[in-house]
Amino acid sequence: MTASQEPALRARFLSAQGRFFVAGLIAIRIVAWLIVLALPSESPTASVIDTIGGLALLIALAILLYRVILIGTRRFLWRVRRKLILSYMFIGVVPALLIVAFFLLCGLLVFINVSSYLVKSDLRDVSEEGRFIAESSAAEVSRAGLENAHAVLLRRQQMLVRRYPLISLTLVPTGTPPCAGGSAGSRGASQRPPFDAVVVGPWQHAAPPRELPAWVACSGFSGIVRDEDLPAKAGSHEARSGSRGETSGSQTPLIVRAVALPDGPAPRFAVIADIPVDSDLRRAVRLRTGITIGDVVAQADRAAGGSAGRVAFLDTTVWDDGALASTTVEIETSLAEMYDRLSSTTLRAGQNVGQLLAVAVLVVGVLFLIIEIVALVMGLALARSITGSVHELFEGTERVQHGDLTYKIPITARDQLGELAASFNSMTASIKNLLREA
Repeated sequence: MTASQEPALRARFLSAQGRFFVAGLIAIRIVAWLIVLALPSESPTASVIDTIGGLALLIALAILLYRVILIGTRRFLWRVRRKLILSYMFIGVVPALLIVAFFLLCGLLVFINVSSYLVKSDLRDVSEEGRFIAESSAAEVSRAGLENAHAVLLRRQQMLVRRYPLISLTLVPTGTPPCAGGSAGSRGASQRPPFDAVVVGPWQHAAPPRELPAWVACSGFSGIVRDEDLPAKAGSHEARSGSRGETSGSQTPLIVRAVALPDGPAPRFAVIADIPVDSDLRRAVRLRTGITIGDVVAQADRAAGGSAGRVAFLDTTVWDDGALASTTVEIETSLAEMYDRLSSTTLRAGQNVGQLLAVAVLVVGVLFLIIEIVALVMGLALARSITGSVHELFEGTERVQHGDLTYKIPITARDQLGELAASFNSMTASIKNLLREA
């Protein structure tokens, strides 16, 4: 911007009417402040006046800010080069960045949902296995008799301890009625010989149930239980473990629990099988899915959003009343491990199809990045070339305006702008000849 153009573009910050209006708004605020000081602090009139004064000051500041932005924009966009670069950024660069951000967010959303689904699916498989254990144990106890229940459950527990080190079993009386939801014909007799619960296993994760809750149906139950009234015992295996991703002694334990009742119209007992979500089960889940299950997220942490993006929501059951709840647990995911497990199809040559597709996507992404960088460099170079020619024409018109008809615009390009510069040089030469002849 030359000195001759500076006055032409210098706009008044505010007109006389604008300055008077803004000064009036500020004066209203000052008067309102003085009135509020004079009135009692708890007066409703003082509150109304203070609000009016605040609104007046806010309007004045908004007007001043609008004028600052308007004048700053005009000064910044006076040069054609800046306009071209800014337009190219909004046309070429910003949409590309938005597309990349959109696909990254979509990929992150899919990644989180798939991680949560894999955790749910794996724990559901464990729950179904726990149901099979409880049903087979109940059937065997029914055949062997209640007097042999401890031996039967102990044998079953020892058979499964290598797979689930903390698996625990208990046999509890069903009571009268034996289970909620049963038909009248399936209810037990009113008089039943009492017997104590039979407990087998370590039961380090929680206290063993001593009776069957009324909400359990005759068909049994299997799922994830979160018993907030029975926290993990102090000094247990999980409480002693201090590694990351394992439940501490103060954490509410997650339990895969299954309940099964023997066949018959009046079942006297029910077998409960507990598979706690301990470090061994978490390690097994990680080997199968590439995802590590962490601690249960407290309600305060969930409200604060401290673990957003690294959690899974599990459908759990409150053991006391059977109410359904959503429990949030932390998860640690490895994209490479999870992708390898999801894309396990191999070709004849032993190559993984998923890895080949990942390499192809990476190559396309690199090509897209290279093309975008080249387009950005070419756009900036083109903008510099165009604006450079326009600036030379502007300088030439300034020289002619001041009477310098000997100035020649340097021709650096053989395009339309170069022809325009040549025409300008020819025009100034013709004007100079005409003046000489005159």
